[in-house]
Amino acid sequence: MKIRNINQKDSKDLFEWRNNYESRKMSFGTKKITLEEHEKWFKESIKSPNKNFYIGEYNGIKIGVCRFEFDKKKNISETSININPDERGKGYGKKLLINAIKTYLKNKSCILIAKIKEDNIISLQLFNSAGFLVTKKVQGTIYMELKNKLIFKKVDSKDALTLYDLLKKRNYSISHEVLPDFKNHKKFVEKNPYLYWYILSLNGKAIGTFYIKDDNSIGINTNEPTKEIIKEILDFILDNFSPKKGIPSEIPNYFFINVSPNNRLLKDIVSSLGYIPLQVSYKIIRS
Repeated sequence: MKIRNINQKDSKDLFEWRNNYESRKMSFGTKKITLEEHEKWFKESIKSPNKNFYIGEYNGIKIGVCRFEFDKKKNISETSININPDERGKGYGKKLLINAIKTYLKNKSCILIAKIKEDNIISLQLFNSAGFLVTKKVQGTIYMELKNKLIFKKVDSKDALTLYDLLKKRNYSISHEVLPDFKNHKKFVEKNPYLYWYILSLNGKAIGTFYIKDDNSIGINTNEPTKEIIKEILDFILDNFSPKKGIPSEIPNYFFINVSPNNRLLKDIVSSLGYIPLQVSYKIIRS
């Protein structure tokens, strides 16, 4: 499924989807919307820096729209979804919601919530299947929050201190035996030798990093590895990046993970996910 930002050409479809009887029945605003009201709302929404809309498309057909409305003071985004009435009941909702969330959280670190009518069983099941759990019920409204989902933030120079704190806490390392001082570490971050480098956060707390190098190797660094977390990291990589073209005897045409020989837990997790070990590497120096 293709996920893209909304544009002016989508206005007519959203107008029809919003006015659909079933959509209005499950919405908090049930009255029919005039074209004038919709166009005013659409124009304001598409320009707002705190609102993001993503259209899901499959084989050129618009499946639906996901909306994220950001509250900067609370660092919370309210999430909602509306499926094209012609595409309902075909199993597209979960994929649209999950992929839209992944797209939104690439460059945004915040809490995701949803407000759903208690009789909207389909939406409750949909958000629950995407990782949202009920936090409270108030007068017929169910409040849900995305739980235990990793947030992926692309590393920039402002992250040097966060990365240094993670480095100090790291249990296993391949690249260094002695902790570098912060000055050299900061230079390394600013230089950024990786193709891709991300900080991993869980429930607002940075728990590790992953990087991809130009030889298609992956490094995962976290002191809190679980099968679910490692799977989510690898799924994120496979969903968002492609390995560089292979060069015989130099670069394989697939991703591979480097793991410290002492990190038995990570090795066991990766093996349990069905990935096959390639080789064991040894450090050769004069004794």
